[in-house]
Amino acid sequence: MRQVPEFAELDAPDFRYFITGGAPMPEALIKIYAAKNIEVVQGYALTESCGGGTLLLSEDALRKAGSAGRATMFTDVAVRGDDGVIREHGEGEVVIKSDILLKEYWNRPEATRDAFDNGWFRTGDIGEIDDEGYLYIKDRLKDMIISGGENVYPAEIESVIIGVPGVSEVAVIGLPDEKWGEIAAAIVVADQNEVSEQQIVEYCGTRLARYKLPKKVIFAEAIPRNPTGKILKTVLREQYSATVPK
Repeated sequence: MRQVPEFAELDAPDFRYFITGGAPMPEALIKIYAAKNIEVVQGYALTESCGGGTLLLSEDALRKAGSAGRATMFTDVAVRGDDGVIREHGEGEVVIKSDILLKEYWNRPEATRDAFDNGWFRTGDIGEIDDEGYLYIKDRLKDMIISGGENVYPAEIESVIIGVPGVSEVAVIGLPDEKWGEIAAAIVVADQNEVSEQQIVEYCGTRLARYKLPKKVIFAEAIPRNPTGKILKTVLREQYSATVPK
């Protein structure tokens, strides 16, 4: 909505708030809407959880920027560590337990077995729960980049790059690299008269650890999405892996 030219003059007193999910909303974007007196409510859930998950109310939008909120009613949310232990706080794979979870995947017993751990549904998302119970989604396990032995989360880099003036869309993917194993590549939709690759890297350099910096910035006219608006990173990886020298 903010990309529409008329947004700068928007005056909609009846537009109180909107609810968003799918990815954390960058703090800079929350502030843009706040300046228009539009509140942002964020949430996290899955089809398998039938809407149960977490909710971040508008009063916490800035104080807990980047968070997906706390567990909703009748839902327990925890993290499963690399050691398989499920904990209330810390980092790991996000797991959910509630009475409205799916019972099984139809005619897919192996998928059902792999999806559950002692009643907890394994979401496939990497997250962290702080001491107040607020969940922060790091990324999808399958999207995580391992560069030089370090775990790099594309969502963290994306949340920084979207703050670069002139950038309207961004998707970060891992591309194969002979030296590092994988590198972070940023696919960016922007007006190249306003922003350059060097500006993006320098902007990230003041906000991210060195090993998290995008090693490659690729400008594109659009980023592919599915009908629900989710970025098709598989398509991007297939498209841009071919550009990596063998």
